[in-house]
Amino acid sequence: MKKTYTESSLVVSKNQTYLSVIFRLRSIELLSGLIFGMPKIKAAKVYFALFAVLFSLFFQSEAFSTHNRAGEITFEHIGGLQYRITVTTYTKASSCQADRCELEIRFGDGVIDTIKRTNGPNCPITPGCPEDNNCSACGELITNEIKKNVYSTIHSYNGPGIFKISVEDPNRNSGIKNIQDSENVIFYIESQLIIYPGNSFNSSPVLTNPPIDNGCAGLPFSHNPGAVDAEGDSLTYSLVTSKGMNGDPISTYTLPNANPACPGGSLTINPLNGTLIWDSPQCQGTFNFAILITEWRKGVKIGTVLRDMQVFIESPCPNNPPNIQEVKPLCVVAGDTVDVTLQTKDPNLSDFLTFNATGELFNLPIKPAKFISDSGTSPVYTRFYWETSCNHVRINPYNSVIKADDNHPLLNLVDFETIEVTVIAPPINNPKAQPFGNSIELTWEASTCSNASCYRIYRKIDSLGFKPDSCVTGVPAYTGYQFIGSTEGLNSTTFTDNSPNLVLGQKYCYMVVACFQNGAQSIASEEFCAELKKELPIITNVSVITTDNTFGVDSIIWSTPTELDTLNNPLHKGPYHYEIYRSKGFGSATDFVGKTLVSTFLGETDTIWENTGLDTKNTPYSYKIALYSDTFLVGYSQVASSVFLSSQPTDNQLNLSWTASVPWSNYEYLVYKQNNAGVFNEIAKVTEPKYEDKDLLNGKEYCYYIKSVGKYSTTDIISPLYNKSQIHCNIPVDNIPPCEPDGFSLSSICTLFENQLQWNNPLNTCADDVIGYKIYYSPKFGSEFTHIYTVNEDSDTVFLHQDLNSVAGCYAVTAIDTFFNESPLSDTACAENCPTYELPNIFTPGGDGFNDFFQPFPYRYVQSIDLKIYNRWGEIVHQNNDPDILWNGLHDKTKRFCNSGVYYYVCTVHEIKLKGIESRIITGYFHLLWEGDTPNQPTY
Repeated sequence: MKKTYTESSLVVSKNQTYLSVIFRLRSIELLSGLIFGMPKIKAAKVYFALFAVLFSLFFQSEAFSTHNRAGEITFEHIGGLQYRITVTTYTKASSCQADRCELEIRFGDGVIDTIKRTNGPNCPITPGCPEDNNCSACGELITNEIKKNVYSTIHSYNGPGIFKISVEDPNRNSGIKNIQDSENVIFYIESQLIIYPGNSFNSSPVLTNPPIDNGCAGLPFSHNPGAVDAEGDSLTYSLVTSKGMNGDPISTYTLPNANPACPGGSLTINPLNGTLIWDSPQCQGTFNFAILITEWRKGVKIGTVLRDMQVFIESPCPNNPPNIQEVKPLCVVAGDTVDVTLQTKDPNLSDFLTFNATGELFNLPIKPAKFISDSGTSPVYTRFYWETSCNHVRINPYNSVIKADDNHPLLNLVDFETIEVTVIAPPINNPKAQPFGNSIELTWEASTCSNASCYRIYRKIDSLGFKPDSCVTGVPAYTGYQFIGSTEGLNSTTFTDNSPNLVLGQKYCYMVVACFQNGAQSIASEEFCAELKKELPIITNVSVITTDNTFGVDSIIWSTPTELDTLNNPLHKGPYHYEIYRSKGFGSATDFVGKTLVSTFLGETDTIWENTGLDTKNTPYSYKIALYSDTFLVGYSQVASSVFLSSQPTDNQLNLSWTASVPWSNYEYLVYKQNNAGVFNEIAKVTEPKYEDKDLLNGKEYCYYIKSVGKYSTTDIISPLYNKSQIHCNIPVDNIPPCEPDGFSLSSICTLFENQLQWNNPLNTCADDVIGYKIYYSPKFGSEFTHIYTVNEDSDTVFLHQDLNSVAGCYAVTAIDTFFNESPLSDTACAENCPTYELPNIFTPGGDGFNDFFQPFPYRYVQSIDLKIYNRWGEIVHQNNDPDILWNGLHDKTKRFCNSGVYYYVCTVHEIKLKGIESRIITGYFHLLWEGDTPNQPTY
């Protein structure tokens, strides 16, 4: 019967009952503390009760003998929100008392169910097992000590969500070297089922190789889960910590090669094909691994399976493993055939080798792969054969895991080899580009793969000569090509590039790739190029002639259209003139500033303009040119700006940078600097728009301008293009702080309530003008620092922090230079308190001025206490929170003086420490002694 639970409900299971024994064992000390001080008869009764409870719990726990070796949980989508859940475990066959006819499973949606075992000679004809736990009734006996158990059920979920399907069962088998006291550790496995909104359902991969293997000390061990995902989703693999109760990582688990009992050998898992290699274990024993298999679909996580597996390492080894010939990853174009012959050898020539191959490519509905296997003694040859087609195209490679088994009579060993094949789509054929007005028309032939669903188009200025390497699909980002659009459908083989960024004078090159619904892309097409017709003016220069904030001058030059149809288009017959438009900054150039003289012939019209009366010192300007045929606007040129230079001052240095928004490509920049005679000389050539001029004098002005060097990608436009920026001046200043002082150390004298700091002057390492330091302090570890003192001498590198209430705290120091730039904080140094608190073992009140109060010896760094004093019957006679206590022996409740005798105390001391207030408990007893009889009691 299914049970539903909530986070707040109490669910009691077998393993919780078992662990309650451990909890009670750990509670003995607390219970003993209560028994301490009781009368002997009463204490004896409590001890007897404890013994009876623990005996009954241990008797109960016998039913949970150790047996679990390995296992995993898989799930299969049946339809709608219904899934078949399968739990597979491998157990210790001889542990009959712990043989599970059924297991409790949590589905992750608040439902708990009990599912029955379904495999074995009497299952599922007779589902489940007899009540007398007949070990042979169900399950599959692999060896005398290994039993395979399969539990299966169907479960329906209510809707989308993330569901953790889990099983935990007491306990693991004993003797696992990398899990301390493994026989007392819960066995736990889980899988994550993710149901997304919509119809995106998923089945987990099926693990075809069992999670039980053999290996030999001193020889490499390998394992592969043989995961097959029928839906073609991508799988990744990682080693994780085995889990125990409630799915928590086992605290005593170590990776087998890091276990102190048997260290050594590198341990890796291939994250893409799942092959685990331990090279090489150094001693014999039983070890467990946990492998997390994560499933991805188009980059989105859709589920996980946790395999907990076991390996037996033998020493001395009676056998050597077989070795399959390595096969490098393969990449084929759809339609090609893969034909690989593998050789397998075994050092033991008499071993009889057998093979099996797993992988989804053997179960494909169209043209599945074939594995043709022989068997026999070494060497044995096997063949992998696959005729690929466009239906096999996808992003993820196909993995086939080949397993060789040597069938040795004393110890069976295996080897794994993964054949990885990626099937890619061929490039499209016959791509063409044709200019049309201000756009470029692209065409190509439909992909030869009829399952292609779209095309992606990429563009770049000028040709690259790109030839894709083997197995490179799509258009890599390193080519400089940018994605500009796509078309949908196999026969959508045209695209118009009408981007406003297309520029006259540039050659535009394109590549097209076919794309598929599963995210795959074809090999890129060959490059194909075109350029816009030169029917409009093309700006070639925007250069600053005069730098001034009022009377600045820009020079604008453009080229005449060479492909304007003046014969057949009556609107283009003239007469002609140009109009010039301008805007401040890097804008769209919308303000009319003038026009050229009218000319009958296009080639006779002026193509240069000087724009005067500008603030070129502080502002860049952008320009565009309009061409008119009589009163008809033929069109505009692209917008081009002047080069604008700026700088950032720093210590003995100016960092120059500049910007220009132009339709051509600037590939080089010349940096000019004014000398003491007022002449500008070239000081550098750079390819990026920035330059650092170093070794300058702080406080002195320096002036510069930049000359850009560029070109259009077509050959019939003047090249190179030179354009000057404005003249720009600035003054370097010291705004760089010194580096932090090094060698920072702290000497704490806890008993004297003082801390001494010391550090090195950074003057000798990274600064030449340090004048002092700032000391920062934090009373607790991790809290913010506050400034507590300033040292005004660079040579004074020692600071004594005295008269402290607490030496606990952290310190750091900074350096200050002559411009009051402050360095980062130095390394942090921290001091800890040394609190003391001790109570006497005798107390003699009586008013004689000697030991009249119960109080501590001299103490340090105690904030408060929580003191309880008991008489021998366990009754509290006094409570106090004051560290000084000063108790005079008066009973808190009766208000009468306590009698002479032995009293017990439990005192929680709250001490001031570096991490804050920390508490510790001290316990003990003392003698209360009155000289003579108890004094007269007070009256109220």
